[in-house]
Amino acid sequence: MPEYPDAADEPIEFALRLSNAIAAEVHALRKIPAPERLATRLQRYRRIGLPRD
Repeated sequence: MPEYPDAADEPIEFALRLSNAIAAEVHALRKIPAPERLATRLQRYRRIGLPRD
């Protein structure tokens, strides 16, 4: 998330950018069927700690 150059100098604007980004991600996730989201999440958890290919 861009901080232009420091989020402390513009806390309201930074919080708005952050909340908009989070809202967009949640909106995109809601388009994916729940079973598919769960399967993807479980696959990701199973790979935690494994070397990347």
